[in-house]
Amino acid sequence: MRMPQWSELLLGLAEGRQIEDNVTNLITKGDFEAAASLVDEDRPGVLPKSVRDAFDREVLSEYLAVGALSYLPFLAEGPVITTNYDRVLEQVFDAAGCKFESLIFGPRPDETVEAIHADRHVLVKMHGDCRDRTDQILTAESYQAAYGDASATAGHQGRLGGLAWLLFTNRPLLFLGCSLEHDRTVGVLRAIRERLPGISHFAVLAAEKSLHEWAGEAALGRDRYPRGLVLSRLLRGDRSPSTRGT
Repeated sequence: MRMPQWSELLLGLAEGRQIEDNVTNLITKGDFEAAASLVDEDRPGVLPKSVRDAFDREVLSEYLAVGALSYLPFLAEGPVITTNYDRVLEQVFDAAGCKFESLIFGPRPDETVEAIHADRHVLVKMHGDCRDRTDQILTAESYQAAYGDASATAGHQGRLGGLAWLLFTNRPLLFLGCSLEHDRTVGVLRAIRERLPGISHFAVLAAEKSLHEWAGEAALGRDRYPRGLVLSRLLRGDRSPSTRGT
């Protein structure tokens, strides 16, 4: 059930075409939005279809029962937010008996605000879903329209930019499976941090260091841990669905 990385998908669509070198350079620089725009301009209508073909996959049952994916339903009993287009989270939570009450695609303020304030168990797919191109955010143009200026006041943000401020200031969040480097979501987080430094969020990041090295970092006040250690601590004890969120 391997799904391609976003860079792989874009490079595959650009391969053998005049835009290939430009797309490669943009991806090397981390500018995935501009790379997607080049692909979309060069091959109109192909990108959304490719997103569906690449990410509308069934997860094998053995991955739902054991391994990294199987831990996810034990980490959240309220709202879950993703920027991914695939349907992995829906399948994983359903298999664990924790099916989402509803799915919210794209910037839908009324539905999202109600779900967050009521602490409902919903899945908010900020950038849309692989099966429906209507609310997909793929290219630089669609990102700019959705987010606007991340550092601006609410009146100068896009619909998703303003909604992201609500999502990221309402409660502490745990980020999984993201690099926290170059994207709009991180831009919003940085802007929030500058204005509201008291707000804290958490992330589990992949790392390749020894426990001894991590102990040294911890002594310096850097709250980072090797891959697997945090999850094992979070999930220590009864691994039944009733213990989610405790």
